[in-house]
Amino acid sequence: MPDNKELVGMKNDHTGFTLAEVLLTLLIIGVISSIVIPSIIQNTQKAEFRVMIKKEYGIAQSAYNLAAAENGGGFGAFAYGNTSSYTKFNAIKSKMNVIKSCDYGIGSFGNCWASGGVGKPGTATGCQSNVNSSTSQGNNASFVAADGSFWMLYSYSLTTGGDWGYIDVNGNKGPNDWGEDVFGFVMNDRTIDFTNSICSEVKRDGTVIADYRYLFK
Repeated sequence: MPDNKELVGMKNDHTGFTLAEVLLTLLIIGVISSIVIPSIIQNTQKAEFRVMIKKEYGIAQSAYNLAAAENGGGFGAFAYGNTSSYTKFNAIKSKMNVIKSCDYGIGSFGNCWASGGVGKPGTATGCQSNVNSSTSQGNNASFVAADGSFWMLYSYSLTTGGDWGYIDVNGNKGPNDWGEDVFGFVMNDRTIDFTNSICSEVKRDGTVIADYRYLFK
């Protein structure tokens, strides 16, 4: 049987971690977390946006199909600078649960569109300055759907516009940028199609890609 001296020696061989070792371990965990967690959050947010844009696309297409059927056919080929733009946009609007509308020129910021507008001037692919400008966005006809999404028509006046619009899938919440939570679409004769022009770049893993198809994979 070991004597007391041997027992004391055995205890000393199994001492715990030192304070310095514990602090170093916590520091390493903190550094790794600061790198990994933001990336996880960002990827989760992007996945949520993909789900939301798919849903909004389905809503828009269903509304447009129903309105076209009631119209006895389609609404005409894509065009700009004409009154059909409002006809098409209002056709979508009429089949949706709209809680607020903003007519052209009344100031949509903070009412039917993001308070400070969306996009970063000069950064979006195929982005005309008049589309990306806060002045243009503030004047455009727009509405808010019951699910909190914002919808905007590219408008020239109270009666004319271009056959394209924009969806901000999460309303006033950020990041309010093209290809992140804001997407453009064109209104054709019978279909709604997303477009990679008119300020509607798509970003994947920080890289701009001019292709919406990946959103629906």
